[in-house]
Amino acid sequence: VDGTSLNLTGFKRGVAFSVVDRVYARDSGSAYANCTGETEGLCLYTIGTATAPVTWSTSGSVIIDSASTRSYGIDIAGADYNIVSGFAVIGGVADGIRLTNVNNSRYVNLIVARNAVMGINDGSGNQDNVFETNTVFSNTSYGIGGVNQSLVSGNTVYGNSGRGIDITANSVAYNNLLAGNANSIFVTGAGNMVRANRIVRDTADGVVLSGAA
Repeated sequence: VDGTSLNLTGFKRGVAFSVVDRVYARDSGSAYANCTGETEGLCLYTIGTATAPVTWSTSGSVIIDSASTRSYGIDIAGADYNIVSGFAVIGGVADGIRLTNVNNSRYVNLIVARNAVMGINDGSGNQDNVFETNTVFSNTSYGIGGVNQSLVSGNTVYGNSGRGIDITANSVAYNNLLAGNANSIFVTGAGNMVRANRIVRDTADGVVLSGAA
């Protein structure tokens, strides 16, 4: 999404996109400065507003497949007030979805699986985001990791080799179903709430409180 050509493309804040069903595996990478160059399948960085968010949704089954060659399926950099829903994101050399400096956005009804590091990485400069009703499984590290000052609710997170949900500070993990992770919920900071989650057959501890938690 090239923010410099909005007048030419008609792209405006508040526009909703629906991506048709197919498997997406791009041959060439992004040159946009806010993303990583040629290492992501989809690069998002256009900012919406509270009253006019940028919405990315799907029609049918849309799979972003990094094919074990690209680092990230979706790389989101500075794209505040975005809504991303409906995609299946698989096969990243690093994270399925990575957020950097992203606030006030929602990630819902996503399938994120079989990525070589985290499924969803909320780890750098992010807050006030919502991760809701996603299915996150079989990632080599954490399912949903690095969550800061955000809500993780109604997700199904299973079979990840590391932590299922990793939260740092001032976050809520509520009503998630977790199974077969190393630690299903790992809490490292203060001001968090963990409530009404269901945890089944972890390979290590179900809930871990560490550090200032």
